[in-house]
Amino acid sequence: MEDALELIYSRRSIRRYTDEPVPEELILRILEAGRWSPTAGDLNPWRMIVIRGENKDKLEAMMKKQAVYMGARLAKSSFGTKVEDNVDPEKQERARAALANLYKTGGFMTMGFRAPVIIVMLGHLGGAVWEDVPACIENMLLEAHSLGLGCCWYPVELGERSGYEWKKILGVPGVADYAVVAWFSIGWPAQSPKARPRKPLEEVVYWESFGNTRKLPEIPLTGKYEVKVQKKQEEGK
Repeated sequence: MEDALELIYSRRSIRRYTDEPVPEELILRILEAGRWSPTAGDLNPWRMIVIRGENKDKLEAMMKKQAVYMGARLAKSSFGTKVEDNVDPEKQERARAALANLYKTGGFMTMGFRAPVIIVMLGHLGGAVWEDVPACIENMLLEAHSLGLGCCWYPVELGERSGYEWKKILGVPGVADYAVVAWFSIGWPAQSPKARPRKPLEEVVYWESFGNTRKLPEIPLTGKYEVKVQKKQEEGK
């Protein structure tokens, strides 16, 4: 069986896409990958809404309003103060520009809606929604990447009015039956981002008890890996 680590390592969050449509056959493969993700009690609490039409525009308009509100709130919060306190003038200017873009246009919160396809992830609250749905999303992101497509995963802030607005636009029934957990964009990449840094295993993995670390060998992230298992000798030999 092929080692999945190289596929995982090469995946990136893609925020810019070409105008080329995504064939439905590939969308179905991505959805099938999600269907086979782990689920507690075999309850399959995920529900996926594939959106390619006017609801995408309605959601973008709604999220732009949310982003403008958030940008204004952040500018008045400690975040805005931290931007001004940054000693690096270049970083300060970039942070200020990003904040202004969020306030005026919706910035990163809405750019995903320009992808040819978005999938909104709901969770039926009768199951382990907060465990199962993210696992389902990760399966789909990896399958999309394996097909040459790009994706970017965005949360839905359930504590804000937007949770209700998502349900209203998409016709989600009931008040407490489903949670709008997240959404992600799908399209052909128009960018090739570099890998973002990750903390080394020594900083995030403990052995047997909290804080107990040890030096670990470097793990190759590319190339085929052959598993070598030392079998126990049969009794009597």
